[in-house]
Amino acid sequence: MTSFMSLSLLVLASLFAFCTSQPSPSNGNYDMFWGTSSYYAHGLDEATRNAWLDGLQRDGARIIRIWINGISPGTYKGTNITVTIPNLEETVGIFNDTVLDAIDDLFMEGHRRGIKFIVSVHDGNAFGQNSCDAYCTEFGGFGPASGTPITLGNSFYTDPTAVAAFDSRIAHIMNYQSPNFGKPWAQLTEAIAAFDIENEPMIQAITQLDTVGPAWFCDRARQFKKYIGSAAIAVSTGGAGGSGNIYQNWNWRPWLFTCPEIDWIALHGYDGDWTQWVPNATALAAQYNKKLFVEEWGVVASARANNLAWNFEKFVELGLSWVYWELVPGPIKSCFCGSDRSNAVFEVQLDGPDYAGFQAIANRTLTAKSAYDFSAYLAL
Repeated sequence: MTSFMSLSLLVLASLFAFCTSQPSPSNGNYDMFWGTSSYYAHGLDEATRNAWLDGLQRDGARIIRIWINGISPGTYKGTNITVTIPNLEETVGIFNDTVLDAIDDLFMEGHRRGIKFIVSVHDGNAFGQNSCDAYCTEFGGFGPASGTPITLGNSFYTDPTAVAAFDSRIAHIMNYQSPNFGKPWAQLTEAIAAFDIENEPMIQAITQLDTVGPAWFCDRARQFKKYIGSAAIAVSTGGAGGSGNIYQNWNWRPWLFTCPEIDWIALHGYDGDWTQWVPNATALAAQYNKKLFVEEWGVVASARANNLAWNFEKFVELGLSWVYWELVPGPIKSCFCGSDRSNAVFEVQLDGPDYAGFQAIANRTLTAKSAYDFSAYLAL
């Protein structure tokens, strides 16, 4: 997810838009899907996790988007988490599979309910913006959100040592043998719909997007495909550059569409006019046989019901499936409350006070049509 400061600017500016060349519902007869992101679902206790998953199943969710990140005890969006799950790499190149084991258990519970997963193998915001992980420490970053520099630059996308380390991370995740399913994640079509190359790649190296990005994205996509082969698991862009708006098209740079190994183009944006937001994106998707979807979006608490419905109508008009940021199990505070991780600006509590509006669009999605066929990736 983009930093709160960046998102606030986007919301206040009301900048969001998609161009009129987008597909109409008549252009597609495929089933639309909906889902939610959660960066801490693998840390939920069994009762909370099962109740949350049961609610998602009840209302027809098909996707949960997760991160391979560690978890420390605390309150996450109103839910108390007591476990400690180390990062996959507390030190670059030294792997601790505890987090993969926890996620694999989540996969099994999702599978039992007909829900599949998009897996972000690393967070592009972890270079000081929202956190500073082993890659941040080793290769530099900018942050925290106040803008105080940790180092003079972010070499993660340019340093050959960093690139090789990330490829090793990809290989380790792809080759991880699922205890629950008895096969490597690269072939785990029962649970995994797609791998994000990274969550919001280059959001903290945006000046490198057009110089380093074309080769970096496609080379990383090839790394995934090397292990996935012909399995029905997609490689997704993960929201290139962060959240989009009318003034830039980070998410849908033309060179993303020309990479043969990229399957899905993931769009990230908050509370805006999607019908004018992505110039020529659908034309590029049609030309290069890519699938567009909204991987991350949200609306603020004020006038939420109307704004949810308004955004959903745009998705129907454009034939876009969507994944919300984020549907949470616990009671939340509609504020940015400093270090209190129970704060929630865009989050909606499952069966909470303002869930009815969300539930309405979730239910309508079940009969809506998409311009893009995701059925092979959603099949269990």
